[in-house]
Amino acid sequence: MNAVAANIKARQEAEALVDLAGEQPPRFWETLRDMSLAKLPPVPAPIDRHPPMDESAALRFERGVMPYGKHAGERIDEVPCDYLIFLTEGDEFSQQLRRYVKSRLLMKQRRLLAGIIGTTSRQCLGSSASAWNTVEN
Repeated sequence: MNAVAANIKARQEAEALVDLAGEQPPRFWETLRDMSLAKLPPVPAPIDRHPPMDESAALRFERGVMPYGKHAGERIDEVPCDYLIFLTEGDEFSQQLRRYVKSRLLMKQRRLLAGIIGTTSRQCLGSSASAWNTVEN
């Protein structure tokens, strides 16, 4: 039995069970939900692509110099925490831009433009390879 057929059969069996139960108080359905969830395999923890630095790595990093932005040239341990957090989270525009850059629409436009002018899509938008590798991975 293929996956689609198995899903259809499972759905039909679940609907039959609900019909068999008939009208029940909300607490019955809450209990049934909880019991059903307990039967599911555990959801794996998400992989943190950017785990925290250990203390020695953090000490080395904070002795570095801020390479750009409002605090360019300052030691990282002298840059306000709020600014560092802002750089990692970005503002609303940065968050939307990050989502846009990952969108299929932009990828299609890059590929189309690359085909029209005969260059790689990275050259079309004048971006560095490392920046696009970060976005595409």
